[in-house]
Amino acid sequence: MKKVLRILLITLGVILLLLILTPILFKSRIEQTVKHTINEQVTATVDWSRFSLTFFRGFPDLSVNLHGLSVVGLDDFQGDTLVALDRFELRVNPFSAIRRDVEVKSILLNRPLINGIVLEDGSANWDIAQASDTEVEEEIPEEEDGEGGGMGLSLERFAILD
Repeated sequence: MKKVLRILLITLGVILLLLILTPILFKSRIEQTVKHTINEQVTATVDWSRFSLTFFRGFPDLSVNLHGLSVVGLDDFQGDTLVALDRFELRVNPFSAIRRDVEVKSILLNRPLINGIVLEDGSANWDIAQASDTEVEEEIPEEEDGEGGGMGLSLERFAILD
């Protein structure tokens, strides 16, 4: 009985240690990758003052927090702030991405400031998504079992505070 208890405690200790160390060890690499990927995908500058990553805020989900998040326009909207947030929080099931069915538990926007601008030519500052390199087909073929081959996404909770 003592051996089983000892093995169980060691296993739980290793899991707890991994949950603590993984976000700390990979935080800077993850932050750089996220910032680079976001800024490649939009015609704006996305930046934040502090990045945190933890399993403990919403265990067993991974919680990603961006403090002091801002989205500032480029080109015609150079220097115009589209969005500024005190905190952006995303909670996601980390194992759902492996199944190709991303399960977002919650998105929280804390004290958002949103500044939408439309110019006389009809261009809007919120139209910041980069054009896709590939053409989108009108009909997406389904697999033989009736399900598409793409990635799924689900969202359980969306909240705006203040």
